[in-house]
Amino acid sequence: MEVAARFRRNASRAVVGVVAALILASVAGNAATDTNSQRNPAEAAVVEADVRHSQAISLIESADVLLAQGNLEQALAPASQARSILQDMLGAEPDNVRRLHDLWLSDNKLGDILAAAGRFDEALAAYRNGFAIINALVENDGRNTGWQHDLSVNDNKIGDLLLGQGHLDDALATYRNSFAIIKTLVQKDRTNTQWQGDLQLSIDNIGDLAFRFVLTHEFKKALEISDEAISLAPEKIWLHMNRSHALMFLGRVDEARELYLRNCGEVNVVGEQSYEKVLLEDFAELRKAGLTHPLMDAIEKQLAKRG
Repeated sequence: MEVAARFRRNASRAVVGVVAALILASVAGNAATDTNSQRNPAEAAVVEADVRHSQAISLIESADVLLAQGNLEQALAPASQARSILQDMLGAEPDNVRRLHDLWLSDNKLGDILAAAGRFDEALAAYRNGFAIINALVENDGRNTGWQHDLSVNDNKIGDLLLGQGHLDDALATYRNSFAIIKTLVQKDRTNTQWQGDLQLSIDNIGDLAFRFVLTHEFKKALEISDEAISLAPEKIWLHMNRSHALMFLGRVDEARELYLRNCGEVNVVGEQSYEKVLLEDFAELRKAGLTHPLMDAIEKQLAKRG
């Protein structure tokens, strides 16, 4: 899957909601202006800051909708404006955690937009800016599980970009960090379905790297990562397939053959795809990368005989 496609979103929110939020922020701003003359300077400053913060959030929401619609260039403006507002406000209150978290949110949104537009270096810089913010927040308050989850998500997005740029070792380290965070969260609350889903995503990200290392002829590394991923989710059959590939190219042909054939007939291995379909697609991708082995031909013949 192309890296940019990993960051695109199907439109699921109505633009009306964002427009309404912007109108409300504008109305609030006008109301605050009208009443500021009746407040002392300290009260007026608090009201003005709340209004500016609300405007920044509305801009982030607007950028989110434009991103979902595929209007990437248009989405950059409100996301950038939101970041500027929040950064300016933090100049006066650098320790305001609510604004720091929303500054992270704006960086995260900028990264999503830039990644979807194929501007990967800029996206990576935005995500790394966000990482510095959310990581500092987590270090200062280790009890906030929401921030910990945000940090895990941030790591996954950085890992996706590093993977797309071919920096496999860096991507692996980042995915492992993400997994460690989300694993700890799930251990604290096994009923949280979002965290459970993110845990599976982290395992998949690590497992997918095993195949990537096979494609780059780093077979020992591929085997190591396959074993790591299998230890985390042994029920995921496609992870064992990656192990078979690594064993085959390391010359451990008998082990590879036995493992290839062990799971024949399994269904829904990747989505609704059968084991055989996924395996044949893997073989095609290996050949496309210039990787061939007699065992591949032999396995394909046996699969053909089985129908």
